[in-house]
Amino acid sequence: MTTHYATTLELARFLNIEGTIPSRSAGATRSNENVGTITSGTTTYYLDHAYILDGSYTIYADSTELTENTDYTLDKDTGTITLINGADTTYDGQTLYAKYSFCLLQITDTQLAQIIVEAEKKIDRMTNNHWADGTQSTPDYIQVTNEKHDGKGKYDRTYYLNYFPLPDVSTTLTSDVSISDTTINVSSTDGFPSSGYINIGTDKISYTGKTATSFTGCSGIDSTHSSGDSVYPFVFEISTTSEGSDPTWEVLERDVDYDIDLKTGRVYVYNDYYMFDTPSYVTYPPRLVPNRFRASYIWGNSEIPDSIKQLTLMMTARDLIKSNAGRQLIDGRSIGNINDYNIFDEDVENLLNEYTNHKASNV
Repeated sequence: MTTHYATTLELARFLNIEGTIPSRSAGATRSNENVGTITSGTTTYYLDHAYILDGSYTIYADSTELTENTDYTLDKDTGTITLINGADTTYDGQTLYAKYSFCLLQITDTQLAQIIVEAEKKIDRMTNNHWADGTQSTPDYIQVTNEKHDGKGKYDRTYYLNYFPLPDVSTTLTSDVSISDTTINVSSTDGFPSSGYINIGTDKISYTGKTATSFTGCSGIDSTHSSGDSVYPFVFEISTTSEGSDPTWEVLERDVDYDIDLKTGRVYVYNDYYMFDTPSYVTYPPRLVPNRFRASYIWGNSEIPDSIKQLTLMMTARDLIKSNAGRQLIDGRSIGNINDYNIFDEDVENLLNEYTNHKASNV
């Protein structure tokens, strides 16, 4: 499930363009909308308003609250209710009621959501950052696969990832893993993407799906692993092959071959990793040779601050207002002083500067 920095309902309230049923108007009779009497064989019913806002509506049969996608579906943009799974028969003769919010400007929820998404993309791009709801079982973290870095040689063992922070996500095996296994059982898959890569020991394992307590469609298991072993959504590999040859990869084991600062995306490869049985023999990713360190990982903040929500609403509102001014200009209507439409600019700039991540360097 994708989590947005702000909702269409929050945007409508921010801009004061939310209409409500029951009406909030003073003196109005505050009752739910009577959509009609449910009749067996009739599955389609229409609300008095279209442009319904996501997360704002509740549908009833008499006093029984109906469940979306079990008893009905709602086309929010048109206000069309469709009863499903025999709900028209189950509630035959009962009255269909509704309470909801709708956009007074007659902009569909789909359109508002798209404007919010575009604002979020701008925020991510301008801050080199990303936010997700880490409480979800599958948060909206961004996946990076096989990010390549030049080798740093024998003495410079610090690598900085292109994106950060990395969420503190891990789990443990609840049963042993064999080389032929395609399912890996763990205590929980919360925080992991729905598909991607996991790291156990020195194995880089791909998976195509997950349940609450297992990764499925697994491949790349090159060694056995024991119940209780740690599982991470980060895989770091080095190649010690020389320039001009195709790299062969060795997977690093966390806290044995490297450590990582999740906040800054710094990966430090231990010196001991390069040492072998013969003390005089040392091998390492050759310095300045491209593609000798690579990383697969997820990144993003695990919480969405209120100020990021506010920034999203301000940027979205500004885009909507300027878009409306442009439409008036095309229609030949006067829009006054164009500078009057530059609202929130200072606040937006200050918040963008506050949350901007600058790419790390160890030069």
